[in-house]
Amino acid sequence: MAKIDYYQLGLDIQSLLRGDSSITLSDKQILVESTSFPDPSINPFVNITIVGRDAPDNEQTISASTRIEMLVQVRIVVAAFDAQEIRNAIERRDDAIGDIELVLVANPDLNVPSKVNHSWITGGELETGAESNFYIASGTIDLTVNMTATT
Repeated sequence: MAKIDYYQLGLDIQSLLRGDSSITLSDKQILVESTSFPDPSINPFVNITIVGRDAPDNEQTISASTRIEMLVQVRIVVAAFDAQEIRNAIERRDDAIGDIELVLVANPDLNVPSKVNHSWITGGELETGAESNFYIASGTIDLTVNMTATT
């Protein structure tokens, strides 16, 4: 029976980002489905989460459980901190988001053409704030991934 491994998609995106030399983030800064706040020394950090899925309109064929196609929604969260200035946190966030977006646009099949037909960025959010002893700037990259699984 055909099935899509959603968690593996997150790992595939992590591998793509970690393997690209244009991204200045270390391996420990790029997480998948993390449920806890990382060590503040990991700055900025990236968390890749699978947030939903839809079947393409009028395109999902019934094929004896041998093929399934899904539009998978991925949210990539980037957060950066600074103890002195909000501007520093914003610049770290924006640099990381820009680097990640360039890698995603350059690799629409996310380097897994056997599973990913194509992907596209659908937007995201940007936020800033302050805690008692640091500033935080966060943002998201919303990505839609067209995937097919076959047996």
